[in-house]
Amino acid sequence: AWDSSSVVARGSSRVEARDSSRVEAWDSSSVEAWDSSSVVAWDSSSVEAWDSSRVEAWDSSRVEARDSSRVEAWGSSSVIARGSSRVVARGSSRVVARGSSRVEVRDSSRVEAQDSSRVVAQDSSRVVAWGSSSVIAWGSSSVIARGSSRVVAWDTTTVHLCDYGSPSVSAFFFCVVFVKNASAKITHLADKATAKFCVEAKQKDVILKKDRTAHVELMQKELSFETYLKRGYVKADGILSKVISHKKLSTVDVFEIETNFEKGFLVKKGDVFSHGKTIKEAKESLKFKISSRDPSEFKKWTTKTVVTQAKMIEAYRVITVACEFGVKDFCQGKKLPTKLSVAKAIELTDGKYGNEQFKGFFK
Repeated sequence: AWDSSSVVARGSSRVEARDSSRVEAWDSSSVEAWDSSSVVAWDSSSVEAWDSSRVEAWDSSRVEARDSSRVEAWGSSSVIARGSSRVVARGSSRVVARGSSRVEVRDSSRVEAQDSSRVVAQDSSRVVAWGSSSVIAWGSSSVIARGSSRVVAWDTTTVHLCDYGSPSVSAFFFCVVFVKNASAKITHLADKATAKFCVEAKQKDVILKKDRTAHVELMQKELSFETYLKRGYVKADGILSKVISHKKLSTVDVFEIETNFEKGFLVKKGDVFSHGKTIKEAKESLKFKISSRDPSEFKKWTTKTVVTQAKMIEAYRVITVACEFGVKDFCQGKKLPTKLSVAKAIELTDGKYGNEQFKGFFK
């Protein structure tokens, strides 16, 4: 239907409507609506609405709304809202909100809010807030705050002030705030709310206002890797993740993990860790990691010494103090031998950062 058409579709219908069309679709219908369209979709419908569209989707519907769209999604719906969209999501919905979106989530929904979005989270919902998003969380919700996000937390909600940007929170009525960023601010801690410091920071620099009933726990000694693992989690490179599975491949431990609702992998070799979206990616990244800055073990090497590619990368980084990103960028796209001599490494890095220092180390 094009050109300001009006459609009522029922019984597993499929509709594509453009140019200010209005569509009402029931019974597992699939709808794509453009250009100021208005859509009401029920019963597992799938909807894409663009350009100031208005969408009301129920019962496991999937909706992608852009550019000032308004969406109401119920029943385990999945919604991506962009522009200045407004979304009401209920029933374990998943929402990605961008632009200046406004989202109200209930019933254990999950939201990732970016770019000045506004979120009201109720009933044990989970929110990840980026940019300058604003979040009001009720009913034991969980909020991860980054960037310049602002959070107001009530009713035993848990808030994580993470290590990116300078997020802030006002915490009331038994809320728990985990301070993981020394630049974060707790604008008000009240009503028996608790602030738990997970970084070295002065209380007065972080908590701007605190009433007598609020509680503060300063940073305690970090738990060991083994302790985290016994509790079903791993913490590596400052990142805490839930363990889904664990197996050992030769000398490497491989963990399938979930971090901020995203699945991935962590590999561990000795005291060195590496993350990746796949096992291959994590293992590939592992060789760029170093566990020690002490170059003494390489003093017995000569230009004829032959070692594995991973060991040579470690030696180059330790001796030249080259960063992980720079070395990885150099190696990317090159067909490097699995084993090579010091002389070959000097040849390959000729004219690159640290080459003269690396060469001089073996004179």
